[in-house]
Amino acid sequence: MKKYIIIGIGLLWSLLLLVSLPAVCSAEELPETITMSQEQFNELQTIINRQENLLTELSNMSAVQEMNSSELKKLIEEQRLSYQKIKSELTSAQESLLNSKKTIAEQNKSLQTLSEQIKKEQSKSELKQKQKALWGFIGGALVGAIAASR
Repeated sequence: MKKYIIIGIGLLWSLLLLVSLPAVCSAEELPETITMSQEQFNELQTIINRQENLLTELSNMSAVQEMNSSELKKLIEEQRLSYQKIKSELTSAQESLLNSKKTIAEQNKSLQTLSEQIKKEQSKSELKQKQKALWGFIGGALVGAIAASR
């Protein structure tokens, strides 16, 4: 990737030098025509064609990378939104869990209180049954004693 950018910059620099060559030559007031052999001209033409092809290729690659960059930006934004949604849901779940723990703690406390009350009521009930049995026994003994004394 960086290699292509460096090559592209080099090619652009070379092309700029080639384009500015007539300006430099005219600034020094050189003759308007340059003579070179057909072989040199062909070689120069080949170099220019290669540079144009490379420049076109780099331009195409840049366009593709720009498209990929846009797609990546879109994907990153989607991921960010998804992350925020999940984070929000997690926060909500944590709050719900905390509320559930509080509710369970309150219910455990109420359950302990109810258990203590049930034990007290069972003790009272057992005491009443014992008292009832005792009074029944005393009443039966009195009735038996009265009946025996007659």
